Amino acid sequence: MGFLERKSVNTVQEYFTPRQCGGVSGYTDQKYGLLNRYKHQTPWLSVGIGETGLEYEADLFCDFTFAPLRRQRLPWYRVTQADVQELPYQAGSIGLVSALSMLYYVPDQARAVDEIGRVLTPGGRAILEFLGWSLRAVHSMWKYPLQHYPLWPYQIRHLLREWKIIEWHRMLCDVQPAKHLLVVEHG
Repeated sequence: MGFLERKSVNTVQEYFTPRQCGGVSGYTDQKYGLLNRYKHQTPWLSVGIGETGLEYEADLFCDFTFAPLRRQRLPWYRVTQADVQELPYQAGSIGLVSALSMLYYVPDQARAVDEIGRVLTPGGRAILEFLGWSLRAVHSMWKYPLQHYPLWPYQIRHLLREWKIIEWHRMLCDVQPAKHLLVVEHG
């Protein structure tokens, strides 16, 4: 049974969409706010550095490729080249994992999130950002840019906390293909 499927172990603490945060800029502020709120849970692993990951105050960085790091030329960061589906860290060794704007590029998101759960300490948190369930959603977004983010009914959020996280995420992707953030606590 994977990290996303363990209802009794992992709980969704918070959920955000751009619409709830007053647009894309508010959503971005919310992301940085979450990182600031939970950065005391160390060590903090930022997965998928890309072009913007180095602005975070993480302790460890992990990316599939070193190309963005070579462009940044910041050698003092502790960076590991690895696939998020097979993280090279011991089980229960990471206090906070942030995977922002990258999980939709991973072929097997469930496996990636399961691996993130494996490395989290008990009580550790993962801040996960999703865009659809597969690369198909990314392709459709590039092909037909979203003009508006669908409204997410506030009342349903409270009901969803009781679901298994994988069911929650799959339903979100069906209803709302736009970006959404989950804060998951590993118990």
